[in-house]
Amino acid sequence: MATTIPQGDYGIASVQTDAYQDNELFAGDTPAVVTQSFKVGADLAADLAGGIFPAWTPVYVDASGNVAKASMIDGDARPANGITVFPVETVEGNAVSVYKAGTFNLEALTWDSVDGTTPYSEWTDEIKAAYVASAFTAANDHQLYLKLPFYGRA
Repeated sequence: MATTIPQGDYGIASVQTDAYQDNELFAGDTPAVVTQSFKVGADLAADLAGGIFPAWTPVYVDASGNVAKASMIDGDARPANGITVFPVETVEGNAVSVYKAGTFNLEALTWDSVDGTTPYSEWTDEIKAAYVASAFTAANDHQLYLKLPFYGRA
């Protein structure tokens, strides 16, 4: 079996470049980042039926330490008060690491798994700002702060 080498000039040195950009999750160092371990709640397990819940997703942690989807729906009592650290298999009782404090890049978070009526791809900066103002409040037992990045915005 022949091996094909994807190179036009064999034996001649060349340079190959590739561009890669990942959003930085953290947007500041104050307050210090704090994580806590909680567990997958029955609601989240039922919603995703053993699927994978993505990392860097705003979530709601109730008083019993159960993680559920945060909700943007008006009148819903599940405002975001944490951000998942790693992807987690959504089996009830599984451990979930959650950021409870820190300053985060709004654009790096995985908003697609947050309940709501408008898909994230259609959110404007005004919708994001309104969500942050309503969901990430001091009354929700956390010190999460979100910023839009200054760089790379159209």
